[in-house]
Amino acid sequence: MQPYIEGMTNVNDLPLIHVDSGLYYYEFTQKLWKENLFYKQEEDYFLSFDPLGNFRMGEDVSDSLRTMFRNSRAVRIQGDLGDKFSFESFFWENQAKMPRYIAEYAATNRVLPSEGRVKQGSKADLWDFGFASGYVSYSPKDHLNFQLGHGKQFIGNGYRSVILSDYAFNYPYIRGTWNFGGGKFQYAATYAQLSSVNRLPESTTPEATFKKKFGTFHYLSFKPNPKLELGLFEGTTFKQYNDTLGSVPVHFSAYSPVILSSLALNGFESANNVMLGLNASYRIGKLTQLY
Repeated sequence: MQPYIEGMTNVNDLPLIHVDSGLYYYEFTQKLWKENLFYKQEEDYFLSFDPLGNFRMGEDVSDSLRTMFRNSRAVRIQGDLGDKFSFESFFWENQAKMPRYIAEYAATNRVLPSEGRVKQGSKADLWDFGFASGYVSYSPKDHLNFQLGHGKQFIGNGYRSVILSDYAFNYPYIRGTWNFGGGKFQYAATYAQLSSVNRLPESTTPEATFKKKFGTFHYLSFKPNPKLELGLFEGTTFKQYNDTLGSVPVHFSAYSPVILSSLALNGFESANNVMLGLNASYRIGKLTQLY
């Protein structure tokens, strides 16, 4: 389950991870590519600050060589306080000219897929948008972790998982993760406040907000060895808004930490959407993974 929890993860067991220990960096490139720009590390804490950027330009060959670009500026602050608390915070400010089909989607819905709310820039097909993400992590024991954050989760394999993808926009969440059975089992329960692309009826506010949904995700994985993983997933999206009644309370099963309890209490035909998933993956060498 991504993002990985560093204290529960052996980096060398992750596929396609290369630990760069080369000595071919100059002092400038060492700082630019391998180190934090500013950091302070003592025996009982670590703090760092980094500016980040993403600047790119291209052309759409299927649309009369339409020029596209994106420039993003960001800051990241992260730290460890003792051996139990960690935190991280991002803020991104972006300006972009997208492919035409994405720009038309933004013009209609005033949101960008995976990027959130947008406003029109100085030109018709130029979009400005910003977003923040971060979390606070607490590990009372080596095998137990709790997180409160605003971001995304990813369960499964591949570039875009069909179980739980990180394609959605950032959302507030609470997550608990428990490793047991000598590290061969991991159980994670996530509770999230989600938004749809449909807005609430217009009111006195300048811009109507989006209809809310509540999401609960349970994932139980079994790794008998570093190469093989088997997983069972249950995800439920609970209604929080009814077009006739307005806001409605979430079904009590949304707060259950037990996997398959939502299916037992809601079934597949209720107003709350339940999805089950099975995940299996096997790593062959360092470069190949079947899933």
